[in-house]
Amino acid sequence: MESLTKRRIGAAVVNLMVNAVIVNVLEETVLKRVKRPVIRGIVTQSVVDVVMETVQLRLTDGRTVGSRVMGLRVVSQDDQPLKTTQILKRIAYREVFTAGKFFKDRQRYLEDASVLPEDEFAKTRVIREGR
Repeated sequence: MESLTKRRIGAAVVNLMVNAVIVNVLEETVLKRVKRPVIRGIVTQSVVDVVMETVQLRLTDGRTVGSRVMGLRVVSQDDQPLKTTQILKRIAYREVFTAGKFFKDRQRYLEDASVLPEDEFAKTRVIREGR
């Protein structure tokens, strides 16, 4: 597995941990009155994931907490600043379609992890900082 692949996995793990902490804090403070487990378990996690990634990528020039830790950055393929629509397309495609497309052509994506299926769709790529 290429170094960029490992870094992307590491960044995803860090982001999941950060988001889990935020979800737990929300559930213990704001949502403790909500009795429906669907809202507490599924909706909260999904909303936090999308909002956190969108806000971080938009406000920190293509970096989430995990990508900063791992030395990565998401950039637009046309070298313009990331647009909110690109970020949302990237997230939606990853959540719905990426697994299927990745496993169809996994060797290609493992060799060059700078552009995964969600990046192709949103016209983004991931780069290592300082390179």
